Amino acid sequence: MLFPYRALCAYVVHRNVTCILQEGADSYVKAEYRQCGWGPKCPGTVMYRTVLRPRYKVGYKTVTDLTWRCCPGLTGEGCPEHLTDHGASPAQPEPQPQIPSGKLGPGSQPPSSSRAVPSPYGRKGPGLFGERLERLEGDVQRLAQAYGTLSGLVASHEDPNRMTSGPRAPATPVGFGIVSEGFVKPRDRAGGPLTPPLDEILSKVTEVSNTLRTKVQLLDKVHGLALGHEAHLQRLREAPPSPLTSLTLLDEYVDRRLHRLWGSLLDGFEQKLQGVQSSCDLRVQEVRQQCEEGQAASQRLHQSLDGRELALRRELSQLGSRLQGLSMAGGGGCCGRLALISARVDNLERNLQAVTEAQRGHGPLTRDELERLSAAMLEGGADRLLEGLETLNGTEGGARGCCLGGEDGGWDVGSFRTLLEERVQSLEERLVTLAGELSHDSDPPGRSARPRVQTELAVLEQRLVSLESSCTPSTTSAILDTLAAEVKAWQSRSEALLHQVASHAALLRQLNGTVAEVQEQLAEATGSSLQGEITLLKVNLNSVSKSLTGLSDSVSRYSDAFLEANSSLDERERKVEAEVHAIQEQVSSQGSRLQAGHRQVLSLRGELERLKAGVADVAGGLSRCQHTAQDLRHVLGRFDQRVAQVEGACGRLGLLAAHREGLWGYVDQLNRTLAQHAQDIARLRDDLLYCRAQLAEQARPRQAD
Repeated sequence: MLFPYRALCAYVVHRNVTCILQEGADSYVKAEYRQCGWGPKCPGTVMYRTVLRPRYKVGYKTVTDLTWRCCPGLTGEGCPEHLTDHGASPAQPEPQPQIPSGKLGPGSQPPSSSRAVPSPYGRKGPGLFGERLERLEGDVQRLAQAYGTLSGLVASHEDPNRMTSGPRAPATPVGFGIVSEGFVKPRDRAGGPLTPPLDEILSKVTEVSNTLRTKVQLLDKVHGLALGHEAHLQRLREAPPSPLTSLTLLDEYVDRRLHRLWGSLLDGFEQKLQGVQSSCDLRVQEVRQQCEEGQAASQRLHQSLDGRELALRRELSQLGSRLQGLSMAGGGGCCGRLALISARVDNLERNLQAVTEAQRGHGPLTRDELERLSAAMLEGGADRLLEGLETLNGTEGGARGCCLGGEDGGWDVGSFRTLLEERVQSLEERLVTLAGELSHDSDPPGRSARPRVQTELAVLEQRLVSLESSCTPSTTSAILDTLAAEVKAWQSRSEALLHQVASHAALLRQLNGTVAEVQEQLAEATGSSLQGEITLLKVNLNSVSKSLTGLSDSVSRYSDAFLEANSSLDERERKVEAEVHAIQEQVSSQGSRLQAGHRQVLSLRGELERLKAGVADVAGGLSRCQHTAQDLRHVLGRFDQRVAQVEGACGRLGLLAAHREGLWGYVDQLNRTLAQHAQDIARLRDDLLYCRAQLAEQARPRQAD
């Protein structure tokens, strides 16, 4: 009886699969923010770096696979058209239960296995090799499926980021045909497919046995690799915890750094306060020194003013003594001459009064007596007038001497000298006029004494009338005429004397006014010099007071600056305390984050344990290896994300920029631990690659056959 799989032979075919390949790299600018290490108030810096980003493309590669085709030279009912020699393949089998595509790496979809082609002749016939061949065929199918799964896993580990999980062309199923039991008879060659000889069947069975033995050895190696990974994971579990997870060490380290920071801040504030205090002390000393200098200058100024005042008083006393000496000198002094003039005027008045009293007491005088009296009075009056003129001339010379003495004394009396000369000239003119009037006996000299003279004349007229009535006209007419003429002359002369006395009084008043003006001018000159010095003293005192005011303002400003420094120190202390509290809060939050990282590491260890279980399952059956590798890839992806999160959390510790050197040590230790894990994973991948290479070596003899 002929079987339908006699005409089928195994062929090695090539098929194309898609994959992601790196075509090149694109550059882009990335901003990196670096915080200043001098404190939170120091502004950070921004650095821009050019980063290369890979660019991928979809590529194709050719893989080899097994397929069943009709043996060469066989056609007919046992060899369907889709299994002919021109490249057809068996019909697509029913889908087998597979791992979901989401858990497979890009390009790691294993080829689906196919069953044997259903026989159009019904059930296979029993024979010597039927059950054995069916068993071997099933083993080969399972090995082919495991080989495809393992090759997909290895491909996913080789380049997990470049392979895509998109759909691709379905792989050609792998299967074996049915080998006939006996030899093909010549008469059956025309009616059905040829049956391979027994030697060929035995050689194929031997080849399959060798392949199975090789696969068993490969599975033993994979089992040993899984046991090694389990031992490594056990060592990782038994390893001591990372110092980064110890919150006590972190608290102690942060406390030490905070104590050092607090000490440095206090030292800096103390140094600044000492510097401010020293500068304030120096400024106060300078102010005191300036005040002392101002006081010394004011004392010197007072002393100089006192000395100048004493010198002025001494000069005034000297001038007064000189004036007194000039007045006591006699005829050479103006004051003495004025006194002499006043004495002579008084003498004239006394004489006039004596004449009047004598006239009243003795009655009418005789003509001879009147002539003698008038002559004596006229001579005495003329002499006295001449002496008065000479006295005035001497007074002018004395006044000129006084003026010259005043000029020698250093006083500014030029204006007084000119004024005195003018007044002396006016006096000379008046005296000349008076002398002319006296010599010519002209107009009555002065009107100030007329009322008194008129009364006296009236009295004299009454007496004359009485005398006329008592005397005879013949005896007394001539005497009366003479007496009347003499009385008139005496009246005129008395009026002239009165006028002279009035003029002399006016001259005395003028001289007194001139002396008063001279004294006022001297006082003004003295007062002007003293006023200038006093003004200078006032200016100096005002400048000193302004300097003291400025110094007081400076002291007040320094006191305000000192108070402001104290307030800024208090505010700075509050800010430092707030920053310390913020740092403590961030340290506590960082501790919670580190605890979360520790939990993530523990979860990663659990996942690694699950990976170990998956590897152990690979020792029992390679069908679960792909699922475990897919879980491992997801775990690695999450691990990278967690590492990125840990790095981001460490990068956000801006306020701990000055204290992050110690934390970087712990991060480096964590990175070394992660690098060790990555090395372990790389060794696992190398072992898987080694498995793939072994499987590929086992598959080469089959492909050669």
